[in-house]
Amino acid sequence: MHGHELVHRLRDELNRRRRLPGWVLFSPSADPFVPNAHDLRGPALELMAALMGLGIGITVQTRGGMPQADGLLTLARRFPGLLRVELGFFSSDRALVETWEAGAARPMARLDLAQALVNIGAEVVGVVGPLIPFINDGEADLQKTLRLLASKGVRTIKPVFIEDGPGLVKQVEREVSRSRGRLLNGWFRMDDGPRAGVRRLPSDARQARFERLMQLAYPLGLQVLACRCSIDHAEEGASCLSGPETGTTHGQLDLFG
Repeated sequence: MHGHELVHRLRDELNRRRRLPGWVLFSPSADPFVPNAHDLRGPALELMAALMGLGIGITVQTRGGMPQADGLLTLARRFPGLLRVELGFFSSDRALVETWEAGAARPMARLDLAQALVNIGAEVVGVVGPLIPFINDGEADLQKTLRLLASKGVRTIKPVFIEDGPGLVKQVEREVSRSRGRLLNGWFRMDDGPRAGVRRLPSDARQARFERLMQLAYPLGLQVLACRCSIDHAEEGASCLSGPETGTTHGQLDLFG
């Protein structure tokens, strides 16, 4: 289906609604802005523009960068205050990025995108992770990532921790190494309280790494966001997902329900 047809269907759906959502999480299952997502990029930008043209805010999570994601700059200029971009960073180590983030934009291309968005006033959150014990959670690695984000004007970061999913361990064994897959599986087996059946890192492992990140972020003037997915004692009501700060937050995520 072409972008114009998708926009037409979207408008029909919205016209049947008595109340529009304040914001939506856009395309959570596919990243239209990574280098090889050629077929997704155009339709995604059309859909985003249609939503924002109706005053609906958008949060988009991406590991894309410049120049493939420069359409986000256009949207941020056209619709001030309606775009929140959560940019993911796995590591500052080149070898780790090449091994674990195949298909994502180069980290410097993502940082260029972050700086360009910040310069035009868009809301940018640096997503650090998914954090994996003894892989990308070293102090030197985290500190370099945070310094790079701060140098580009990013002021908010959000840690995320690896969670199990269908076939994840097998995929890591296949695409990274068998030993890394076994390492992950061992951590998941220590989960002391699976959430909705999803295996996570044990709470003490998440807590320790969250505290380390806080200590590194504070001197850089970075705000660290936390929810129950990160640490078990996060503030009541702290949300894992948020819309643009200037937009309303009612009805989130229910647009395509």
